[in-house]
Amino acid sequence: MDYRGYIILLAGVGYLGYNLAYNYIGNGENVLIISRKKSIIRRWTLFQRLRRLGARFYIDDELTPNTVLNAINRFGRPRLIYYLAGINRGSTDEMKYVHGRLSFHIASKIYRENLFRGRYIHISAYNPGIVLSGYIESKIYGEKLLERLTRNGYSITILRPGLLVGKYPYHPEWIQMYQLAKRGITIETNIVTGYTPIKDIYEFVEYLEEKDINKDIPINLTFFYRDIGIITRVFSKELGFEDPLTIRINSPKRLWKILPYHGSLGFLRGFIYPHKPPRPSEVYRIGYRVKSNLIKELIDSLNDLRKMEIQTGALFTQR
Repeated sequence: MDYRGYIILLAGVGYLGYNLAYNYIGNGENVLIISRKKSIIRRWTLFQRLRRLGARFYIDDELTPNTVLNAINRFGRPRLIYYLAGINRGSTDEMKYVHGRLSFHIASKIYRENLFRGRYIHISAYNPGIVLSGYIESKIYGEKLLERLTRNGYSITILRPGLLVGKYPYHPEWIQMYQLAKRGITIETNIVTGYTPIKDIYEFVEYLEEKDINKDIPINLTFFYRDIGIITRVFSKELGFEDPLTIRINSPKRLWKILPYHGSLGFLRGFIYPHKPPRPSEVYRIGYRVKSNLIKELIDSLNDLRKMEIQTGALFTQR
């Protein structure tokens, strides 16, 4: 198989990696996922799904700059590289390494060694502009490091998605909200967060490529603004509940009591801020128009949850 001009997904065995691979492979591109062995073992079912999609793998004990160099030497120069590694637990320094220093050193080395001249996409996360946790601090730290490389003329794009919506939502929080909706229970809060269909990350990056646009600042991708409870409301309606029981919650602390996974795993907790999400002004300024419909994307997520339940006999999680 000719892999020239392919797509690399660094740390791609995850929710975002699966959906990006689904979009790229579905549009005729070759995808190489560079991953640690530990991630493959921990997410074996997801690894198998990615293989069935047609993704190739380069697996090492650890993800390092040399790992990426070795993969490029073997497969040739890629067209795009996505950095998807992320953690929401551990010390602030550990998160700074994963969200900042590792990405910075990988990008520095591949450009310096003249093995790559395409676009390097560093996935960060939207934040309120102030440090509210070690997680946010590490994301801001990572952005600052990558911005240094953009000033050296390298084609680096820093994206700040919100709460990701896509296919195969295996995270425990999605499963828990599905289980609530199945029982005719919905959640209504005063907490607004920003949603980002993963399909639009793919579409936006391809738009930047087509128009040859480079930006040296982080770009917000919080395209949709909705109450957190919209997930359960869409799910329950699609499941046939015309008049579901609505639980009204006015504070995040009460939400964690109802959805305890959020307190320990935090895929959703990372998007609960005291201010509304930032508008994706830069996206609109350069002429991009959102391709996705949030409700349709949530329904697609629900349909995959139902398939998962049928195939396994019970919903499962992979962390």
